Amino acid sequence: GVSPIQAEIAGKWIELLHEKAPKAKLLAFLSITANPAALKVFEELHALGKRVGLSVRIMLSDANRSAIESAFSEMARARIEGLIVGSPAGLLGHRQQIVDAAARHRIPTICPRREFPEAGGLMSFATDFDALFARAADFVHRLLNGATPSELPFERASTFEFIVNLKAARGLGLKIPQTLLLRANRVIE
Repeated sequence: GVSPIQAEIAGKWIELLHEKAPKAKLLAFLSITANPAALKVFEELHALGKRVGLSVRIMLSDANRSAIESAFSEMARARIEGLIVGSPAGLLGHRQQIVDAAARHRIPTICPRREFPEAGGLMSFATDFDALFARAADFVHRLLNGATPSELPFERASTFEFIVNLKAARGLGLKIPQTLLLRANRVIE
């Protein structure tokens, strides 16, 4: 099998968001209430944030319009300066709402899927799902050719992609450092 290992890349989310908004001291992590992995990711983000002088608050939401809007209202009241969006599939379906709310509240955001910056979000750092699906296809091929499932290895994602949306950055009044742009796999202009 294969795994996208989202919790393990939490440090990269903190690093990239902190590099983009170095003056930010209060970040939020938005995830779905019913997602059991959200707490593990939050704990990782909280610990990593502390090491670089950042405070991270968890914002749990149900996967519906009103709950997500309520979470953004709470972020505005708390004066959140940066946002990390969790990876549950339920949030992917609300990506346009999340991207629009982050822009409206002027919150620099890093997301777990490329679909977010493609919808107008600031940036994403995530598992390269195309590469992951190709690995999964290889497993299916091996199984169909007689391999025993228990003999096949379990693999973690090893290919990641970083996408920056310059139009979103301009809308937030942010200048993306050249060092960040050079590391991006794709820059949306």
